[in-house]
Amino acid sequence: MNLTENAIKVLEKRYLAKDEVGNPLETVDEMFRRVAKHIAQADKLYSPDADIEALEEEFY
Repeated sequence: MNLTENAIKVLEKRYLAKDEVGNPLETVDEMFRRVAKHIAQADKLYSPDADIEALEEEFY
């Protein structure tokens, strides 16, 4: 994914998981993967046999 330098700075400052002193614990790609995984998990509420891994990959 091509992101501008400014977009990367915003993601690093606001959205990446951080440790207790504010150091990033994940990369931008890992953040997108984390978000895709959590969005896919919601489908389990509506379809217990949903293929979460496939949905995660689609969202990612």
